[in-house]
Amino acid sequence: MAWKGPGAAERELSELLSARGVEVSWAKIRRWREFGALPWGGRRSLGQGVGSVSELAADTVLVAEALARAAVTKKRLEKVVLRIFTVHPDCDEAFAAT
Repeated sequence: MAWKGPGAAERELSELLSARGVEVSWAKIRRWREFGALPWGGRRSLGQGVGSVSELAADTVLVAEALARAAVTKKRLEKVVLRIFTVHPDCDEAFAAT
């Protein structure tokens, strides 16, 4: 099934990231979601057969910001996801477990 374009949740996420100084395309957000790195939002019913709207999950903005900062250079998405769990996105210092 082809993607028809960004929904309300993608537009909201893009705006929230822009407010944090991070520019991310809707295609990249969609790619991160399809890969499983970014949580899909929930659906909320509008009631009485009117339809539903998508909502952002609680940590979506934080995860998307970390992904965007770690993916500044072109890297495989697998490496980017591992990086955000082992290295702070703003520095090159690796996390060392005790």
